Amino acid sequence: MSKIQLFKVFLNQRLTAAAEEIFGAVEQTIAEYQEECSRTKEENVRLQKLLDIVIKPEIKTSSSSLSLRKRFPLSSNTVRRNGAPIWGGRTKNSHR
Repeated sequence: MSKIQLFKVFLNQRLTAAAEEIFGAVEQTIAEYQEECSRTKEENVRLQKLLDIVIKPEIKTSSSSLSLRKRFPLSSNTVRRNGAPIWGGRTKNSHR
């Protein structure tokens, strides 16, 4: 083989090795980004659950409070203590 042909073969081998090394580094970087993305998604789910725990009790309290008010409405006729309304109104028998 001539020197030019040997140089072409050598250059081809070196370029192929460099391209394989570059592609390997790109594949590794993509795999790392995918793992990081997966961890980030898991962390987002965990944080969303924590946020739901903090926010939803307020919503449940409000809705259960509304539900109780619908079932047991407050009025001077229904809420009494010793014959008098709790908020201090008078009844027929309270002036004794």
